[in-house]
Amino acid sequence: MAYKYGNADLEAGNSAKAVYVNGSEVKAVLVSIAVANGDGNGSVYRVLPNISSDAIIFDIQVENSALGTGASADLGLYKAGANTAIDDDALTAAQSMVSAGSFDGMKSVSLTDKHKPVYELAGHDIDSRNAAYDLCLTMDNIGASSGNVLVRVLIANNN
Repeated sequence: MAYKYGNADLEAGNSAKAVYVNGSEVKAVLVSIAVANGDGNGSVYRVLPNISSDAIIFDIQVENSALGTGASADLGLYKAGANTAIDDDALTAAQSMVSAGSFDGMKSVSLTDKHKPVYELAGHDIDSRNAAYDLCLTMDNIGASSGNVLVRVLIANNN
């Protein structure tokens, strides 16, 4: 029978971030996006701007109305306040929105990476990280119909 810490840092006698040990304040965000079929392919919708690079995203759930033929989207990270994609499909890639439905907004993130801070999900390390990132929905293909996308995010600061 084994008795171990759930956190490898504590197991090794190291300090660990509060979110992994005592808990941290969790923020719930609900964003409704109106997508018009005239917006055009490649349109970017900011879901959550200025996310601290140390933040941990616990969950993202997305619901969409039927956006019609060819509609697909990515969910990823952009440079805060700029129209520069760092990794526009870091969290979800080429998700169909042809029919009404819902999906896990972190489906491209492996189970072993879901505990990582935003800067690591963006492919950065501690030395190359940005101060903040924007979480954005990018419409790869806008689709034939206008409609709505609802995004629910649970996120914790990890300072």
